[in-house]
Amino acid sequence: MLKGLCGLLRLRFVDRQLARYRAKEVIRIAEEMAKIIRKQKPDFVGFKLWNGDGFDGPVMMADFFEKTVSGVEDIRRRPTCGLFSWTYI
Repeated sequence: MLKGLCGLLRLRFVDRQLARYRAKEVIRIAEEMAKIIRKQKPDFVGFKLWNGDGFDGPVMMADFFEKTVSGVEDIRRRPTCGLFSWTYI
């Protein structure tokens, strides 16, 4: 039983490390994208959302852009976006 508990604790530790790494990578990618967005000045930026890992990353990026890039409209919360599983900022 103790061996199983140690294994579970190791898995939780690795899971947390992976989550932190993933969050840092998403922000790093978002920062690179923000430079392009500022340079090209689009009216909006769109993301295709997928279930699982393909959902959280784009939402984190959209939140990052909302806070750091001015002049880009955020229409993520409009009903049509939810209907088609799209996020626009």
